[in-house]
Amino acid sequence: MLNQNYSNWIFIQITLITTLIIAKSYQHGKMMEPPARNSAWRAGFPTHIDYNDNELFCGGLTVMWQKNHGKCGICGDSYSLKRPRPYESGGIYSKNIIVKRYHIRSIINVIIFISANHKGNFSFSLCPRNDPHEL
Repeated sequence: MLNQNYSNWIFIQITLITTLIIAKSYQHGKMMEPPARNSAWRAGFPTHIDYNDNELFCGGLTVMWQKNHGKCGICGDSYSLKRPRPYESGGIYSKNIIVKRYHIRSIINVIIFISANHKGNFSFSLCPRNDPHEL
C-alpha cells in the first residue's frame, strides 16, 4: 500500500510540474499576409531585418505579468519600454510603410505562420492609419 501511495504521489508531482512548464511556454509565430511590421522585410519591404520576428511576446511572461501587470505594447513590445517602442511608429522596425490597402467591408486572406506551437493564441487588429506619427 505504501508503494502505491508513493507512486501516486510521484505521478501527481510530475503532472503538476509538467502543467506549470506548459503554462509558462511562449508562442512563436508571425503574420505573413498581410505582412506585419516585424516581418515586412521578408516580403521585400525596405525595413530593418528582424530575425526574431516570431517572438513579439510583450517582453516575456515574467515581464508582462510581474513588471507590467498584464500590459503589453500595442505592437507586441514590452509595455515598460520607452516610447517609441521598437515596433511602434518612430521605432526601429517601423518605417511607416503601407504594406496592403483594402476596401471598406472587404474580406481578406490572412496567413499566420506558427513556427513553434505551444498552445495559446495569436491576436491582431485592423485600425485606421490617418497620422503616420500615431502608434
